[in-house]
Amino acid sequence: MPTIYNAPEDFGLELVWSGDKGDGNDFNIFLVLRSKSGNLYYDQDSGCSCPSPFEDSNLETLGLPKTLEDILHAATEWGASQTQIRELKDALGVR
Repeated sequence: MPTIYNAPEDFGLELVWSGDKGDGNDFNIFLVLRSKSGNLYYDQDSGCSCPSPFEDSNLETLGLPKTLEDILHAATEWGASQTQIRELKDALGVR
């Protein structure tokens, strides 16, 4: 089944950046997506290896477009490392 994580193009999105803090048989993923119109979105999902990441996520659950500040704040709250924050900023074109 396509998800915003494994097939974002099926939802009119492109994957800008993703990070995973999971280990072994679990996942804890934060991702940033861009729509064809340039709007940015983020989502976070975690669980064991049984469900597929983001299997319950879609355009409706993403909500309204997010600002760069919203995304960077959410990534920090998720627990992104300094390296991950730098990679995210690079992917978003933020200096």
